[in-house]
This record gives sequence, C-alpha cells and structure tokens, in this order.
Amino acid sequence: ESTLYSGKIVNPKELQDFQSEIAMQKRQLNILENKQIELMIANEEIQKDYETVCFNHTKALEESDTNNITIIKEQSILLKEIEKLNSEKKAAEVSLSNQDLFLYNKLRTQRGGLALSLISEGSCSSCGATLTPAQNQAIKSFDQIIFCPSCGRILYTV
Repeated sequence: ESTLYSGKIVNPKELQDFQSEIAMQKRQLNILENKQIELMIANEEIQKDYETVCFNHTKALEESDTNNITIIKEQSILLKEIEKLNSEKKAAEVSLSNQDLFLYNKLRTQRGGLALSLISEGSCSSCGATLTPAQNQAIKSFDQIIFCPSCGRILYTV
C-alpha cells in the first residue's frame, strides 16, 4: 500500500494491478483470520472436553480405589466366614460315622456339590419329586437316612 500511495508508480494499469493485489491479499488475510478464530474456538472446546475427561478419569480412579477397598474388606470377612464354617464342618464330621461321611462325600461329588435336599411341601426341593407319606414320616424320625427316589440325595426336614 505504501508503494501504491507513495507516488512512485504513475502507470494507471500498474496502479490497478497493485490495488487488485492488495484487495486479494486483504481477502486472503480475512479468510485466514476467520480460520484462526474458528481454530481458537475449537481449541477452547477441546480444552474444555479435555478438562472434563481428566475430571471424570480422576473421579473414576477414586471410585475404583474405594471399590477395591470395599472388596478387600468383604473378602476378609468372607475368608473369616469360610474358616468358621470349615471348623463347624470338621466338628460336625466328628459326630458322623465313617460310613455316613463316605456316603455324604460320594453323593456330593456325584450331585455337583449338593448331597442333601430339603423337603418342601412333601417333595424334594432339588428335583421336585413327590414323596409318599411313609417317606415323609421316616424323614422326620431321624432314625435312618432316607434318599430321594428320583435324584438320590439325602433328604432332610427342618
């Protein structure tokens, strides 16, 4: 622009070319400034998103730590409960005969860990087989071991 207005160029066509070039450069500068503003706005949005993600990440890590502490406490309680139940199991096994204990363990392995079945409304709670009145009465007497006629588990009542 200084060359254009300095008076050094006297040729009108050359002046017109300079004016056209200045106008084109101003348009390009305007376009570049608009792009720069758009990029600055996008950068601000990305920065906000990044801060939100960082906050959420920190929050998730804190929740994870809290959950891990809770799980460790629950695990400790459950391990103590397992110890207690194992000692009760050993105490109960002492009162059983070797033959009854062998039968119980054999049934547990054959029946997927469940050797006993509760009688509920005159039927086996494991398989649903209906029992005869004589079987129901024999179970209540505790004199002998009664097996479910369908699934073979040892039946008991409360």
